[in-house]
Amino acid sequence: INAAGSLGNLRAIATATTQAWALLALAFVGSAVCIQPPSALRSFSLKMVADPGEGGVAAEREEGAIARFETRKTQKMEAISCGSDKSKKGSFDAPIEDMLDHLNLHGEYVSTSSCSGRVAIFWENTATDTGVWTPANAAVAPGEAAPEGDTRRNKKGGLGGQWLLCRHGAVTAEDVLDALARAPKSPGIATFKHEPFILHVECRSLDAATRLMEVARNGGFRESGISIGKKHVMVGVRTSALKMEAPVLEDGQLLVDADYIKVLVRLANEKFVKNQERTDKLYALLRRALLANIPLPLDAPENGAPVPHFSATSNGHASGMEQTDATAARAVDAENMAVLCCTSECEQVRSMLVKADMLNKNFRNSKQADGRIAIPVTSQAASVLKAASTGIVDATSAPDELLDNMRRGIVTVEKVENMQAAGKVGGKMSPYQRLVGALVLLLENVGGGGTRDAHNLKHAVENEGAVPHKWEEYTDMIVLPEGALRSQTWDTISRDKLWMTVAQSLGVTRVAVKGEIDTGRMRQSHVEIMHPSGADGWVKVAQNGLTYTFDVTKVMFSRGNVNERRRMGTVKAQGETALDLYAGIGYFTIPLLAQADVAFLYACELNPDSVEALRRNLRANGVESRCEVLPGDNAVTALKVKGLVDRVNLGLLPSSELGWGLAMAALKSDSGGWLHVHENVAEADEPAWLERLQDELCRLAKEDGKGDWSCKVSNVEHVKTFAPRVWHIVADVECRPLKS
Repeated sequence: INAAGSLGNLRAIATATTQAWALLALAFVGSAVCIQPPSALRSFSLKMVADPGEGGVAAEREEGAIARFETRKTQKMEAISCGSDKSKKGSFDAPIEDMLDHLNLHGEYVSTSSCSGRVAIFWENTATDTGVWTPANAAVAPGEAAPEGDTRRNKKGGLGGQWLLCRHGAVTAEDVLDALARAPKSPGIATFKHEPFILHVECRSLDAATRLMEVARNGGFRESGISIGKKHVMVGVRTSALKMEAPVLEDGQLLVDADYIKVLVRLANEKFVKNQERTDKLYALLRRALLANIPLPLDAPENGAPVPHFSATSNGHASGMEQTDATAARAVDAENMAVLCCTSECEQVRSMLVKADMLNKNFRNSKQADGRIAIPVTSQAASVLKAASTGIVDATSAPDELLDNMRRGIVTVEKVENMQAAGKVGGKMSPYQRLVGALVLLLENVGGGGTRDAHNLKHAVENEGAVPHKWEEYTDMIVLPEGALRSQTWDTISRDKLWMTVAQSLGVTRVAVKGEIDTGRMRQSHVEIMHPSGADGWVKVAQNGLTYTFDVTKVMFSRGNVNERRRMGTVKAQGETALDLYAGIGYFTIPLLAQADVAFLYACELNPDSVEALRRNLRANGVESRCEVLPGDNAVTALKVKGLVDRVNLGLLPSSELGWGLAMAALKSDSGGWLHVHENVAEADEPAWLERLQDELCRLAKEDGKGDWSCKVSNVEHVKTFAPRVWHIVADVECRPLKS
């Protein structure tokens, strides 16, 4: 059913004759149905299709789909917990991982495949070939080089091909040209593509699918639709509005020049940013419309992080045995034994353990630092497996294949310190509740609770224990706010035991506590690592397709500037020379280089700790060769670039005014350029401040000997609120010499 308004026609037919119902039911029997309707679908149900007297094939199909959904979701969740889904990549893309983890906590939905959006080049073989597909002549896998004259075929019998480039982020013209240089010389066409976000979700019922599709369409994914098959109800969330394809190479010869490649890259990167914005909007709508009562995922997991087993009830929300505070706390206190294996073996190994009744259901699967998956087992099972694999005992209950893999070193049994306590989907316990539960049990075990019962202990922990409700999360670290757990409640507990309990209850390996941030020029961070003793503070953050790494004990990271960092990657600065007067760890330096494609950038930074992180981030994002770091006071170092740059970023708060003169001096005298000026400004003062900014920049240009200039604010970005009615703003100022 594809035509707009066709549902209304169906209703008219239905009221006229029961024969129409029978014909329509037969249509459902023969094949799957794809529904892409307007809002009329909101009140549509498969039960309408059923024969009024008999219940109908379609209604039976819906009931059967609901009955099978729980089993299929459990299986798919186990696959996801082992780091895989059905997309070609085989796992979640980082930009949409949080959204999919959250959606999968809902009892009526499970994602089956997805792509956050990508910029890619696909080479398709057009050579004449009469062969049939075999594994030996299969299409080339992504990243695999094809030999010249390659004519391998795909499974459907078509000629093969290969991905020359596939990036879930911005690309450069150099990336594209390098990829095209690797194309086979045999007959074939290479197509440059931007493919937007796409998601496939299996739904428990048609009603659930309808609600999800309505949210998707409201989020701008207008081509979203529902597919009703014999065994499932699926929603495809998609849009073609941001799609782009252009052939760029044929039979080994470029069809376009380098300038056109640059145009394609710019357009694709702009579409990628819009795609990210639309995806973020979708997640916001999902949280309001479908996930309002579903707690956020327990952390921000890496690809392959687990989602617990669930049970769906008739209202679509998670149910089953509730996890109590004591349950979580017991899990923390348990002996954390696990079978460790690679991602590709996880599903098979877990299945063996389930059949052998060796799985420890108090814990979830967890991804380890070396990339292996830790599957929890009981301490008794661990002992049996270890003994049987070495031949000490003959354990008939242990799977032979698993024991063989252990003897060969493919699978190991180890104690894992950061196992996460299991919980039901839908989240009966928030991270805060898990933390409180673990701390209550800790007091009980060490006798620090005196004669108080569990209820009173919990009250004491929550009201006297200085337990924080919020904290910052990184891959394997949480940073608690200043003053966290500083209370007499913990005087009888060893600090090592206390912080280890915090780490285990929240599923991390490192715990830190914030101190005050210096208000001086270097914005020095004061964070203390509490667990484990001697651990370093280096963490990694991925934003907008870029990677930032820094030491939380020495420098700060402002998550609130994420949209401004994204915007800096979209400014039209290709081929320019730029200056970042306050580079920090590369907040704006990296997107200007990696995404806006400036030709060269000078980065000034006073703080030596930030300089170290900046150099690491330049290397990590592949732009080190196009940036010169100028450590030290920019009042001195920026003199090196006087009159050399087209664009200056002044990202210092609460005011960057001390750098205005340096910025005007750095602009090219003959052509001028752009300034991005950051400032904290009261709402009532903003018009006057912008006027003063323009006048002051013109005065500074003349003072520098540049003569008369025009300095006009062309755009003002309101990044975030700094205080009530005080905004962190960025003024984009175009500065040009006035020519006679």
